[in-house]
Amino acid sequence: MRPQVFQVTEILSLRTFRRAIASGSGFAGNLYALSQSFVSRLRKKHIRLPQGLIGDDSLIGALVLWNLDLTTSWDYNLVQIVPDATFLYESIIQASFHDPIFYLRRLKRYSLRHFQNQLIKSRIKQSGLAMLPKHVNTLYLEASDDELIPRHSLQYFYPDCWAIKQIRNIRKQS
Repeated sequence: MRPQVFQVTEILSLRTFRRAIASGSGFAGNLYALSQSFVSRLRKKHIRLPQGLIGDDSLIGALVLWNLDLTTSWDYNLVQIVPDATFLYESIIQASFHDPIFYLRRLKRYSLRHFQNQLIKSRIKQSGLAMLPKHVNTLYLEASDDELIPRHSLQYFYPDCWAIKQIRNIRKQS
């Protein structure tokens, strides 16, 4: 591993994602390793992922690319891609044919993850990493209705509406 690399990641076996990841424009997080120095810095700064977070790889990847400094641009040199490290992942489209209930659950989780990422992103940009809550429900309680608007896409609109309903139900219960 290169000395200044903080994350090593794989390439998803699907062709489209492989191209995107190999070009440096993204990465998937089902298989990754963090350097000891990066993990030590996370611990020293008391940075913890919120419980209940879906798709923690997005946040971890962003923290790596920022090198824990939110005032900088993402530095893709901090991630080393290992082309031979792959994992299999059933495409959401393939899953929809085999198991429509599985497909719907996955879409709902993607929507909930979308809102979690948006809520975290807006808050850490304003207040820094110290604002990361112990549990994602705290984000839901603090979220304004302006932050909970479904995307204008046929693919995401209904799952987003479901996610917004879930978030509002959590608010009511608290």
